[in-house]
Amino acid sequence: MNIGKKIILASNSPRRKRLMKESGYKFTIYPSNADENSDEKNPHKYTMLLSERKAEVVAAKYPDSIVIAADTMVFARNRLLGKPVDYNQAFEMLSFLSGRKHLVITGFTIYCDNKFISGSEEASITLRKLSKNEIISLINTTNPYDKAGAYSLEDLPEDFVVKVDGELSTILGLPMHKISKHLEEIGKQH
Repeated sequence: MNIGKKIILASNSPRRKRLMKESGYKFTIYPSNADENSDEKNPHKYTMLLSERKAEVVAAKYPDSIVIAADTMVFARNRLLGKPVDYNQAFEMLSFLSGRKHLVITGFTIYCDNKFISGSEEASITLRKLSKNEIISLINTTNPYDKAGAYSLEDLPEDFVVKVDGELSTILGLPMHKISKHLEEIGKQH
């Protein structure tokens, strides 16, 4: 899909790269090293704020391009869960999410022509109660350290998941139904 401007994905996430490719976009990767700390408690505002920061960093280097940035968080019982920093935190997060419905919220920002378009989408996942050994096995056989909530839906055995509500692309970190709509509008203007 040609929009008339270079598209830059401000992420190194293999899931986001795949979603963009599967949607037919040609793009370049330029990960943002923006500060991912915030005191914001609202998960939608939090993920949009971080996606805006990421987009701003990359847009400053490539002002004539379209920059797409995103941030994903897991939210349950008033707790925001980002990426775990170590094994113990990954175990604690997965134990907390075990047997519980939780939200996966992805904030996104698209920069083009000195304008920022931001939004957020949510989906929910309910996991069955997981045993300690199942959690240990999941941590040891996947990479929980680059995923909000310490897991990716794609890495889970099917029997771990009770229910999923919402768009898969939102869960995987880039709500393509919204991104594509905005890129289509941008394409009409160029």
